[in-house]
Amino acid sequence: PSEHTLVCFSMYVDIVEPVLEAARYVKEKYPKIPVALGGPQVTGFEAELLEQNSQIDYIVSGEGEQTILELIQNLNNTKNMANCAGLTYRDATGNITQNAPRPYMKSLDDLEFPTRTIYECSKQDYLSLAGSRGCMGSCSFCEETSAKKYFGKPFVRHRTAKNIADEITYLQNKYGVSNFRFTDPTFDDKDDNGKAKDIDVYNEIINRGLQVRMHIFSRSELIAAKK
Repeated sequence: PSEHTLVCFSMYVDIVEPVLEAARYVKEKYPKIPVALGGPQVTGFEAELLEQNSQIDYIVSGEGEQTILELIQNLNNTKNMANCAGLTYRDATGNITQNAPRPYMKSLDDLEFPTRTIYECSKQDYLSLAGSRGCMGSCSFCEETSAKKYFGKPFVRHRTAKNIADEITYLQNKYGVSNFRFTDPTFDDKDDNGKAKDIDVYNEIINRGLQVRMHIFSRSELIAAKK
């Protein structure tokens, strides 16, 4: 690894200890390389995580794309993290500083399709897709409920049906995969303006003649309302 390397981990509830152990291994082997931690389980625990884990240098709250980009730019240039929204870190004196939250992205279509390097190294029967972010539900066990209280609106943002179908088409052509697991907390949820995407996605798939199997998440009251 070079001096410009940044190692990032995403932490979920079922892999908290393995992620912290992996970060510890990286820091012990490469002590000068900064380590960042993000994912759904860090929100609300940023300062605590830094206090208890010296192997972690930065915590990225909420959506990480723009925060990680700014973090990299700052590491390579000014080294000043004060204006990097969504970041919690130790300042030059060792004190933990938590910057203001970063507002959610409004247009998910602006994001590039994610890399599938992991799939290429370890293939499985399906690929994961994210067709939206956020949820209108209030399930006590779900991090989306906490995120709504922490970050506020918009609560739900959809990718367009065309953008989703474009990614499915790309993945089928490149990998020959027909099984897709959507990671949307609620695939058929409506956004803040009352607009759902599910029917548009189905129609786009049918109109393109795509042969796919889809694994989605929904909520019982949405299914009951359609009967």
